[in-house]
Amino acid sequence: MFLYQRGFTLVEVLAALSIIGLMMTSVLGAFVVAKKYDAYNEQKVAAYNLLQEFIEREVMAKKFSNTNTSAVTPAVPFDNFKITTTQTLLYSNLKEVAVKISWPNPYGRTHEEQLKVLRAKYN
Repeated sequence: MFLYQRGFTLVEVLAALSIIGLMMTSVLGAFVVAKKYDAYNEQKVAAYNLLQEFIEREVMAKKFSNTNTSAVTPAVPFDNFKITTTQTLLYSNLKEVAVKISWPNPYGRTHEEQLKVLRAKYN
């Protein structure tokens, strides 16, 4: 036997490789989860932008009416986004407009976001 050994044994190398492999697996798993949340947040930002545009174009630009209405329309640029509008008359010159958008994710779950605005009729 040599008194002063240099290098590593096969068992030490295999143990080190297995520890490194376990660490890499957990790091790569974190990247997969981060990518999933990134895609969800991109969809959420797109949904809020569509809601804001829809409120400006379809709700605020139209003439004030004294009726309660509800409608479902597809969002034109995105087929999987559905917009639901509910207008509730609070007073003769004030109504609440709730605009809800929903979309499915690739995992079969449906997400929803909603914005509410008050609309007043000026004489």
